[in-house]
Amino acid sequence: MNITKDVIQGGLFRKYGRRGKPHERYVWISEKEDFIYYKNPKQSKPKIKSIPMHEVKDIHVGYNSTQVLKRNKAPQEFDNLIFSIESERRTLDLQAPDPKVRAKWEEYFRFMLIQRKERDREQIQKMKDSRRKDRERISEIWKTDILPNFHQHWDYETHRPKGVQEMRSGKLKDKRPTKAITSSKKPKLKKSSTFASIFLCKSKRRSPSPTPVRSENDENFMIEDADSDEEDLRNMCKNKSLLLFHVWRLGIPDWLRKTIWPITIGNRLEITPTLYEILLTQARGYLRESVKNNSAITNYLKTMEKDLPETFPKLEYFKNEEHKQVSHLSL
Repeated sequence: MNITKDVIQGGLFRKYGRRGKPHERYVWISEKEDFIYYKNPKQSKPKIKSIPMHEVKDIHVGYNSTQVLKRNKAPQEFDNLIFSIESERRTLDLQAPDPKVRAKWEEYFRFMLIQRKERDREQIQKMKDSRRKDRERISEIWKTDILPNFHQHWDYETHRPKGVQEMRSGKLKDKRPTKAITSSKKPKLKKSSTFASIFLCKSKRRSPSPTPVRSENDENFMIEDADSDEEDLRNMCKNKSLLLFHVWRLGIPDWLRKTIWPITIGNRLEITPTLYEILLTQARGYLRESVKNNSAITNYLKTMEKDLPETFPKLEYFKNEEHKQVSHLSL
């Protein structure tokens, strides 16, 4: 607390700049500890410059720890007085009047950076836990409400969830929560109403088709808790025909993909595993012939094959002559 009070009060430092000679500046921290300020103490109405605290990445001690100090050729005898505050855009290079002042500022910033890392770790863990719970909720809805009654949710003629066409034409309204709860109490859900719980969540991005452009492991996959009153919740639960549509947009669970794709897409071309391997072999042969008959592509491939070992000199994989062949890697 004493150190924080001292840095908020600030003090005089010798500042090393990118241009000109070192000059005296008054440096202090804002009361909210969100900005670093400095100004010329000799001017009656000085221009106050600032660095946002959230941009501070590190703090260095020493007379040649940054490019600015090296360019200014800071004397080595000031090694114990000089410290540099590194931000995303620049460094603030200062010389304290004595080692005690320098130690206070260094300790303040090191403690601040440690606290920030701990907060970031906690936030990341909370996000991971939230994603895991969301995935579990979605999986439960698929298992208990959708898969057992899939024929009630899926239109096999249009290959889309039931109710989508009506919703687009305006005949069926998409009733999801649009207003927040004014009271502190949240709506209660019955345990048996599993499918209703999904409507307490909404995705950040809307998609007009049921094609799952995101998977549940995507970093951007996160469901935000949407507050809704009980009346909104009842209205949404009446529209059961759009349940599959809403859940689909939130991402299909990995364990379900192998099952859901054959059901929804089908195999109208009647491609068997054997036929797939035959077609794949034919396609590879066609590509190889195309590469051989095109001199420009051949020259490009040779250049790439030559660059591979030079680009990855320590990688054992490309020391094998067979692995150097770009055409082999691509086909």
